[in-house]
Amino acid sequence: VIRLECRVNDAASTTSIISDNKIFNVSQLNTSPGFTIIYDLTYSPQIYNNVLKNCIANTAISTSDYLNGIVQANASSNNITTAIKNNIIENIGINSNAIGAKVIGIYANTGMIELNSVNGLFNNSTSIIAEVRGIQFGNYAVVKNNSIRLGLDYNGNNLSSGIIFSGLFGDTYGTISSKILNNTIYLGGTNTSDANTYCLNFKILANPPQ
Repeated sequence: VIRLECRVNDAASTTSIISDNKIFNVSQLNTSPGFTIIYDLTYSPQIYNNVLKNCIANTAISTSDYLNGIVQANASSNNITTAIKNNIIENIGINSNAIGAKVIGIYANTGMIELNSVNGLFNNSTSIIAEVRGIQFGNYAVVKNNSIRLGLDYNGNNLSSGIIFSGLFGDTYGTISSKILNNTIYLGGTNTSDANTYCLNFKILANPPQ
């Protein structure tokens, strides 16, 4: 996967700050399989006040690949100092018919995820296993006061789609629950297949989130 624009990959660092960036009109035009716009591998990142808008993958993406807005992939477990806050992610997506590819606004495996706005994510795949996920989180996360609108384009028009939409996707396998508090989720559009849509979609093998 190509990771564009902002990347912090020193996993030994105790903290990092990615803030107040405006990343607009990024297109992936070659044959590589997609991209991540902000990608952080440190153990205590602070990612806040960023705007990501009009970022599109135009070529085919394979089944296992993703287009991601913000990824925090390596923060230490139960690290409440990790924060993804006050970010705006609008009109990012996949503009090709790729089987099983996924669009994710924010992915974080732990920490505080709050006051983010995710709007107008799209995936033009016709596959019923393709997905759009507003915010995906792992164990120990606190997800609160976020605003997510899926199934509509950036201008508020209905999307006709046969893919899976999840406002919040909990990829939680550990023994300590995450907390989900006071989020606003809207799912619209026109479903053209038997694919499901979820405000909350949790893949949990232990305790459910609170």
